[in-house]
Amino acid sequence: MEFWHSGKQEEIRNELQKILQSEPENYSKILELSNELAKFDEDNVRFSVDAGIIDRLGKELVARHETAVSELVKNAYDADSTRVCRTHSSNKKAIKC
Repeated sequence: MEFWHSGKQEEIRNELQKILQSEPENYSKILELSNELAKFDEDNVRFSVDAGIIDRLGKELVARHETAVSELVKNAYDADSTRVCRTHSSNKKAIKC
């Protein structure tokens, strides 16, 4: 079974290399081959998230600007930040840290 995996993996690598050289803007094929190649990596977990889902989550979870700013400050605190700086774009004044 190892030999089959090794041969298949090499086949995918070669095909990916050819596509990258001959059709570097064929993103769908490059992504397809990259995903197939990634399946051989048993030590890492990979996932992707659609940008629309992230946008929707942001709008639904933090509907008000005040809440978003509060969340950013709380996230900085959780990350053990020693300071937080922000600039409010409507008045164009930077808040000193």
